[in-house]
Amino acid sequence: YEPVNNIKPNAPCCLTVSYNSSEYHFIWKSTYEEYSSSTQLPKNLQYQLFLYKTDEHAAVGTQINTDDTKISVKEENLVPDTKYAARVRSSPNMVHYMGQWSDWSSDVLWRTESISNGFPSFELCVGFAALSVMGAVILLLCYGPVKVWRQRTFIPTPAPYFHGLYKDYQGDFKSWVVTQENPDALKEEETLQIDTLIKFVAIPDDEYPAMFEHQVMEGREYSNVPTSPCDADLSTP
Repeated sequence: YEPVNNIKPNAPCCLTVSYNSSEYHFIWKSTYEEYSSSTQLPKNLQYQLFLYKTDEHAAVGTQINTDDTKISVKEENLVPDTKYAARVRSSPNMVHYMGQWSDWSSDVLWRTESISNGFPSFELCVGFAALSVMGAVILLLCYGPVKVWRQRTFIPTPAPYFHGLYKDYQGDFKSWVVTQENPDALKEEETLQIDTLIKFVAIPDDEYPAMFEHQVMEGREYSNVPTSPCDADLSTP
């Protein structure tokens, strides 16, 4: 008789179930955790999780084998909105230790999630509502100082300076600028007026004698200076 070949482990304990990300998560303890430094048995155990509906016989259910103290089951493997029970047991892995299955742990009961029918779950609605409230509070806290700052800060507007541009000049910027630089330039009483109009008539050249007599004498220089009587007398021998 060898004890290592005839081991019946203790029944696992502390079985719990939780739901997250469309999966059911089962966790338990082997009861040998505090002896892991003195024996290799906790590392050489295998486990069997048994799931069944509480409204059916306990012999009808699903068995899942694992070497770890936790396992996850997808929700599509279970019937929605149904009450289930789960239990777990352990045995040596038949490699370094031999033996038999332990007794079953205490059952844990829970109800599977119902089908949402396309509507968001209650937890999602609560989370969304909480985020909405937090966002509204943050906006109010930020809007208050901004509103006070706007009321206290005067920002001038150029609109009054361009009022005449659109009212009096229909957007004619050039005329408006000229008037702004010289406001009296377009006053009627200061516009230029013509006092006298003189008409000039063209007169033919042959109606007037030549004022200068061009004298060209042989052997003398050309002169366009008119000859006076005195000069004529002096030139006579």
